[in-house]
Amino acid sequence: MKNVARTHALLSVRLATNEQRVAQFAKELQKLSVPPSPATQDVPASMPEPQNAPEP
Repeated sequence: MKNVARTHALLSVRLATNEQRVAQFAKELQKLSVPPSPATQDVPASMPEPQNAPEP
């Protein structure tokens, strides 16, 4: 019975450690999936001009 209790305690610690690692990986993935915010208010060069723009 003592061996069962020891094994249970070890598995509980390992499970808690793995849950913390999964939570940390989830946070890192969240950071990677969020696009970086633009540093300026500049319009990207690849953006097409609107169709109703007045001609100069």
